[in-house]
Amino acid sequence: PLDPQENSEFVAQLAQFSSVEGLDKLNNTMNDFVGSFQSNQALQASAMVGRFVKVDSETSYLGNDGLIAGTIDLTQSTNDLKVKVFNSDGEQVAEEMMGKNTAGEIPFAWDGADGAGNQLPAGFYTFEVTANYGGNPVRLNTALSHNVDSVSVGANGTISLNIAGAGTKSMSEIREIL
Repeated sequence: PLDPQENSEFVAQLAQFSSVEGLDKLNNTMNDFVGSFQSNQALQASAMVGRFVKVDSETSYLGNDGLIAGTIDLTQSTNDLKVKVFNSDGEQVAEEMMGKNTAGEIPFAWDGADGAGNQLPAGFYTFEVTANYGGNPVRLNTALSHNVDSVSVGANGTISLNIAGAGTKSMSEIREIL
């Protein structure tokens, strides 16, 4: 390549070498940028440790604060929306009749009290939400509040939140940060 036949070929080869060098520098700059971006994401995610998030789940942990917040995915309007709460032994401990609601995301909160108003102990509780459509009860999906215990960064730079009672969730699975 350094023994061209004509001057124009020599200049063309130098231009090609210059282009390759420029692309190599651009590639290195982009790699540095990506690394910096991933580090920044990990730092921001670590700030979520100890905070509450809503994720798709039927079970959540009732802590000392005595509150579990949730959202019901109501696919169509109903006159009979019902939330039942079960303890870890499968015994129903509370029930809330939410009545008539229109389709959409319906927020709710449970204060940790049983049907008689007694505060229940800390632990895992399961929520069963049903809507009555034409006399048929249909089970609905819920998103419940959970505490973020820790953050993990995968080998490929993906960030996952380790959530109490809900396992490992990606950032895209978080519905809401509370």
